[in-house]
Amino acid sequence: MRTLTRHSKYLGEEVVRTKNKMHSILSLNGIKIKATDIFGKKGLSELSKSIDRLSYSEKIVINDMLTRIIDINEKSEKIENEMAKIGKDRENVKKLMTIPGINIYIATGIIVSIFLCKGQGYLISKVFIISSLHTLNPRKVLPLNLLFSFI
Repeated sequence: MRTLTRHSKYLGEEVVRTKNKMHSILSLNGIKIKATDIFGKKGLSELSKSIDRLSYSEKIVINDMLTRIIDINEKSEKIENEMAKIGKDRENVKKLMTIPGINIYIATGIIVSIFLCKGQGYLISKVFIISSLHTLNPRKVLPLNLLFSFI
C-alpha cells in the first residue's frame, strides 16, 4: 500500500509538471484560455482553436503532453482502484468515509499517509491534516473528531 501511495503521488506530481510546461508554452505564445480549467471540456475546446497560433514543433509538444496527461490519469485511476480494493475492508477507512467529502480513495490515502508518518517516526500535524481536508470541499464543515481518533 505504501508503494502504491508513493507512486500515486509521483503520478500526480508528473501531471502538474506537464500541465505547467503546457501553460508555459501557451503563455510564451500569448495564448490565454478563458476557461477556468484549460484541461476541462471548455478549456480543451478553446485550446484546439488556439493551437493554430503555435509553431509546428510546439503543436507536436502540446499534443504529446496532452497524450501524456491522459496516459498518466489512466494509470492513476488504476492505482486508485487497487488502493480502494486494499482499503475497502479496513475499519479505519470505513470510519473515515463517514466524513462528508471523504471517499474510498481519499480515506485510504489518509490512512496510508498517517501510517507512513508514524512508521518514519514523524509527528503528524493536526493542522496540516485539517487544512488538507478542507481543501477537498471548503464549503463543508468536517466532523474532525472522527479524524482525530486516528492520530
